[in-house]
Amino acid sequence: MRRKVLYLLVLLTLACVSLIPVSVSAQPQDSVSRQVSALERQIRKVLAKHGVSGPEDAYKLDRLAGEESAAFVEMMRTYADLRATAEVDTSYRALASETADVQPDNSTSPVMATSGAIAVNGNTSGHLRCYARSSNRHAYKAGKSWFPVGVWKADAHTPGTAEAVTVVGPAGFGSAWAWAYAGQTIEVTGSGGTYATITMNGYYEGLLSCFGSASAAWTLDFIVKDLNTGTTYTENIDHDSSQVVRWCEYHETYNRSLVVFLRAGHTYLVHLKIHTSASIKSGGEAGADFGPFDGDGGFTWYHYFDVDW
Repeated sequence: MRRKVLYLLVLLTLACVSLIPVSVSAQPQDSVSRQVSALERQIRKVLAKHGVSGPEDAYKLDRLAGEESAAFVEMMRTYADLRATAEVDTSYRALASETADVQPDNSTSPVMATSGAIAVNGNTSGHLRCYARSSNRHAYKAGKSWFPVGVWKADAHTPGTAEAVTVVGPAGFGSAWAWAYAGQTIEVTGSGGTYATITMNGYYEGLLSCFGSASAAWTLDFIVKDLNTGTTYTENIDHDSSQVVRWCEYHETYNRSLVVFLRAGHTYLVHLKIHTSASIKSGGEAGADFGPFDGDGGFTWYHYFDVDW
């Protein structure tokens, strides 16, 4: 399904290429624009060979097979990425979240303690590694909105894995979102409290696509929340958004750290959270895809996190 979306995305761009000139700098013939022009010529040759004159003929590309098909798909993806680079410098657009960040409670001065005065999950050594797959403290949750046309779903049942997909189109009006988190709780016992560094390690893969009168966005965060006070610490791992023709795939590892204050007698939720959203105004398609629910892959995952105090 996503391959056909890619075909339509590029065909619509080619159909409008005379109306949307590529401009990346004061020099119109820089390396990016030259690559775009070269790819356009190659793509048009393939389209002419198979009798494709516009988006309405996209079904004819189903005749492509084998090496020709794989090469053409890669050419289309490269073209879509270069067009996005040439047309827009995408800036960060924060997504609304159902859990707002809360600043640490400084109404009382923290009681500093030596590393041996507290224990984390019963460990007093000052270092604890928590693996996702072997934990009996697995915590997860997912949520989604409703939209009449498309796919929007989230899941986090597998330890360490959070999956969310929001894909809307090819027609409609409105927006949708989906989110999920996966993590585990840690228990702090003993007396007093101390600052600690919590570091999460993992991997994510997904897809952002957009064409027509549509937009899409996603954000991936590493979060530690004090379940007793609601204090939340957040580190953004990655994010992206688009309101123009775009096709971008992600295959990335990450390693992020947060400094938090651990209080004896408190429970903390350490988790990874993915939030996706998309909207459409008339015709087009948009998707933030980090899950398998639309027939392909995609996920966010943490392998383990370290607590050092």
